[in-house]
Amino acid sequence: MMAQNFTLAGPFSETFRGSTLKSTIVTTNTVTQELNLFKLGVNYLFNPTAGL
Repeated sequence: MMAQNFTLAGPFSETFRGSTLKSTIVTTNTVTQELNLFKLGVNYLFNPTAGL
């Protein structure tokens, strides 16, 4: 399993009752990647005397 962390940051501005609040929002996220693989094979010779 492979995991990658990344951080996003951006300005935030909100006005409430005539006052403006300015701040920066920072969030960190983790993304994981998984690979599930299943393989099945069947071999059958339909004409066993063809090569003789």
